[in-house]
Amino acid sequence: MAGGILRLQLDVPTKPNELDLILDQERTTKADDEAELAQNNRFLLLTDADLAKIGLTREVLVDRNDTLNARILAYGWPRHNVTLNVVEGDWLSPGSVQSFCGETSTNVATNSIDGDTGTHWRHVANERHSIVYKLRDFPLRVEKIRFFYNASLPVNEQLTNLDVHMAKALVNIDDAGNILESGLNLTWPGTGGVFVDHTLATPKASAVYIKLVFDTASAVNTGQIREFEVFCTPRKA
Repeated sequence: MAGGILRLQLDVPTKPNELDLILDQERTTKADDEAELAQNNRFLLLTDADLAKIGLTREVLVDRNDTLNARILAYGWPRHNVTLNVVEGDWLSPGSVQSFCGETSTNVATNSIDGDTGTHWRHVANERHSIVYKLRDFPLRVEKIRFFYNASLPVNEQLTNLDVHMAKALVNIDDAGNILESGLNLTWPGTGGVFVDHTLATPKASAVYIKLVFDTASAVNTGQIREFEVFCTPRKA
């Protein structure tokens, strides 16, 4: 409009039980995906010989279930109605802690994924710290990571020289191809009390396990993580 201002208003995010999979040019529903997942799980109770008789393999079924589990989770992610109904993704806390270098008193490793910014994981040791998280039982696509760090004593939570590993199988977590960031130094605002985001140089298409290895800005290298989250988007083929 000449001389005017065009304003685009986004709808309030909703969570309908349908997804448009534009890349695959198909429409799916949550009910259909859950039904297929249930059927696949019944097939997985059969022997390999019986699966072969109906033209299926255990590997194909497991791979399909990975896709279905990720998609069923995505039905609950926020989205905006503009012209298309688009799933943008969402920030998720890992589901569990797989291993860690150490913890101090009640400041246990699981505090770093409990959704409570009033708690934290702390390891009082002058060493390079590490922790491995399990995101979910099935792979998800991860594009970004973020950390919440406190306004009080922020140096303990200002991670430095950060290596980020992600892999579908834990045994491969240290493979060169699964090290997505090496020696990363985030920009930490001095005030604290905020999330600090980082977009991965290369998104990880199939992440189950996430490993962080880091030092901190603390003079004695005390390590803390208050909250760690990853931004997941629907998996691409």
